[in-house]
Amino acid sequence: MRTLNTLFLLVALGGFALPVSAASLEGEISGYECGDNCYLTVTDAAGEEHIGLCTATLCENWNAETAMPDSFKGTQVRVTVGTGTQVDGSGNNMGEMESFDEIELLGADSATHCTDDELTVFSCELKNKKTVSVCASNDVSARSGYLQYRFGKIGKVELSVPAKKKSFPQELSLQHSKDDSAAYNYMSFSNGGNFIYELTSFRQFKSTNSEGQETPESSDTLAVRDIRKSMREGDIVFSSDCAMLGAPLDVEAVSEWTGVQWERAGF
Repeated sequence: MRTLNTLFLLVALGGFALPVSAASLEGEISGYECGDNCYLTVTDAAGEEHIGLCTATLCENWNAETAMPDSFKGTQVRVTVGTGTQVDGSGNNMGEMESFDEIELLGADSATHCTDDELTVFSCELKNKKTVSVCASNDVSARSGYLQYRFGKIGKVELSVPAKKKSFPQELSLQHSKDDSAAYNYMSFSNGGNFIYELTSFRQFKSTNSEGQETPESSDTLAVRDIRKSMREGDIVFSSDCAMLGAPLDVEAVSEWTGVQWERAGF
């Protein structure tokens, strides 16, 4: 399925109650806090805060840093209200409570360089607070459309590969592996010169922490290699972990859209 610039989160409400009859809530994302549970705060037009337990895949990406990327603060959202469950630090069920079953970004997506009429393939915030996005045209296929890498602060793209929205990056390569415990997605491409760009998304579904609890783990990275150098000389000229700003990289979808076959990779 193609991913448009719409964000869906699953959260359970805790702290500020909504009326049971409420079908939806509109407001802006104003905070995120992570402890035994991770909470997202949405402030409505009247200035009232609604705090929800955030259990979505996107929030699991944030949990590793216990922080929400700055680019999400102030984003306008529409929330559909339902019922969810909160647990304590030991994983014990603490009962049902109201939940935000779905959250949709309203207006322009401030978390990506992709426009409203494009597909967001990948978007993440680097440690230097700049954003990396891979965007595709809605008609992308092996015979039409484009796939483009963009880097820079939101609203100011500093680098695009390829430079024009005409085709795909050169030497596009895809790798993918998945089993019951983990998923690995990798995409690399050339700028047509001396540099290779590598995007990696890793999701471990079953992992045990120091307290014996099973918790998911995730990592997303960008690396840039200089092909003029050997590994011994230090061919990686830039590398950074990044905070995922949407669904993780889906190589199978990219392969379907572009016609570029993916290779099976080991973890």
